[in-house]
Amino acid sequence: MAGRMANRLQKEAPASAAEKVTLACRLTLGREPSDQELKILTAHLRQNGEASFARILFNLNAFMYVD
Repeated sequence: MAGRMANRLQKEAPASAAEKVTLACRLTLGREPSDQELKILTAHLRQNGEASFARILFNLNAFMYVD
């Protein structure tokens, strides 16, 4: 699933890492990332790639559980 999310991010938000992070947060969490989340997640995305970034989002409590 992380690979598929990575492909989607590359197709739908190819311009910048910040756009990819924002799109991914909307898709997985249903909200925009905070400024701090955007900074941290963008750095991780740049260092480790889209698939690793997607795995992080898929393992967040906000993605796994519904309040």
